[in-house]
Amino acid sequence: MKKIKEILKNLKYTFDNLMFALYFTIKCAPFLTLMILANYLLEQMLPIVNAYAIKETINIITVQQFEKLTLWVLVFILSIIISNMSERIGPLIFTALEKKVSFKFDNLLMDKIINSDMAFFDNAKDNDIVSVVQRNSYILSDMIFNSLWIVSKIISLITTSAILITLSPLVSFIVIICIIPTVILNKKFYNFIWYYDWQKSNDYRKMYYYKDVLNSRDHAEEIRLYNNSEYFKEKYFQVWRSWYRDKNKYGIRHNFKLFLANLVQTAGMAFTFIYAVTRFAAGKIGLGDVQYFVNIVEQVESSLVGIFNTASNMQVDSEKIAVIRDFLKWKPKVQNSGKLIPSKMPEIEFKNVSFRYPNTDKFILQNCSFTIKSGEKVAFVGLNGAGKSTIVKLILRFYDPDEGEILFDGINAKEYDLKALRGVFGAQFQDFYTYAMSVHDNVRIGNIKSDDAEMIDKSLNFSGADKFVSEFSNGVETQVTRMFDEKGEELSGGQKQKLALSRAFYRNAGIIILDEPPA
Repeated sequence: MKKIKEILKNLKYTFDNLMFALYFTIKCAPFLTLMILANYLLEQMLPIVNAYAIKETINIITVQQFEKLTLWVLVFILSIIISNMSERIGPLIFTALEKKVSFKFDNLLMDKIINSDMAFFDNAKDNDIVSVVQRNSYILSDMIFNSLWIVSKIISLITTSAILITLSPLVSFIVIICIIPTVILNKKFYNFIWYYDWQKSNDYRKMYYYKDVLNSRDHAEEIRLYNNSEYFKEKYFQVWRSWYRDKNKYGIRHNFKLFLANLVQTAGMAFTFIYAVTRFAAGKIGLGDVQYFVNIVEQVESSLVGIFNTASNMQVDSEKIAVIRDFLKWKPKVQNSGKLIPSKMPEIEFKNVSFRYPNTDKFILQNCSFTIKSGEKVAFVGLNGAGKSTIVKLILRFYDPDEGEILFDGINAKEYDLKALRGVFGAQFQDFYTYAMSVHDNVRIGNIKSDDAEMIDKSLNFSGADKFVSEFSNGVETQVTRMFDEKGEELSGGQKQKLALSRAFYRNAGIIILDEPPA
């Protein structure tokens, strides 16, 4: 009874995930989803029509009764033409649907990550989940393709099995017995691949981190100066060898076992052929019936193995979809729960604030209290690691304090609309960036809703960036970096910093935070 409950629970679990994938796919492209199903049904039924036409043609030629020969030749030719059309159209529909689903899902994923708070990026497990989700974004469309494929295969299996049982119940039984080892092995293989990839997702991220270090422009100078490319290559291959070795060992063992299982399956086909030839020799069936018999058995075998393999694959896909669903349900720790709009230059007060970063025990701030009056200029001075940048992150509500509260004009930060609160500030962080776009766009990113050429000039003047920008051939329209334009300009560290400072000023905020001493 307990086993039955577990099976029903797993079926419901898989069904729920399938319904999620189906809803998502139909919402993206209802007409394409319907076309895929129609095409799959056509693909499954045409071989049966084709086999029957061949059978009738051979029997007509054998007994030399040619009255209906033209009809069955035409049926055969027509089935071939339609089958070829289906084979050409199918991949086009598949690709179009997959691209639509992937595009929609990528947008969902980007929105989820953008709206996540900084705590999300501090958690290795959360990053592993993102890695799994990104690598399996195709699963939603695959789940639908597989389910539609199974529906069409079941219809085909019912048809071919009914034909086979009328021909020989004994052969039907033997065919089913002979495919069982193949089905069991493939189910184990699909489960292994999923759980192995899940367990090794951290290693997978490490591999691509080392690869990005070697390929990244940001690390290019140090890599060449310190001549440490071999070190990072070895780190990459070390993780890759560990990741690949166990997977490959299992794959070799699986393929050997699968070879033996296929021998059993081949024995079933051999029995079918001998049975059909014996019946023909006894004069109980025609020569075309032999070919038809074997063809039907092949179709039944193919449908059964395909259905069980795809069902096993769908169970694994269901696990991946569950990870995706959980990720999409994930809520940031910093919630946008308030509705108040702050003043342009509010008073800021830390009241007994204590804070530690997620998944750590060490408090960076403990019982920290201070007040910054509206319009006041304040400098935080302290050793590295004293918590200066942490204060900036708390003011901007990238994190919420573990204890105490942060007040703006005497009201808790959580009472304010999050975007409106952050809109009060312009900031230059310690890790400042330039983008592979024009100087104009690099500055405008500070306040993307505005496109004020005069304000951009003022912002460049404010930081001193106007001096080097004026020397560029295209001025503010000059591309920064040569990533996409060979005539672009590569900036020095100081120039990048000035450009980032221009961006902070362009925001036209009431308060500017400079988290970098030279700024």
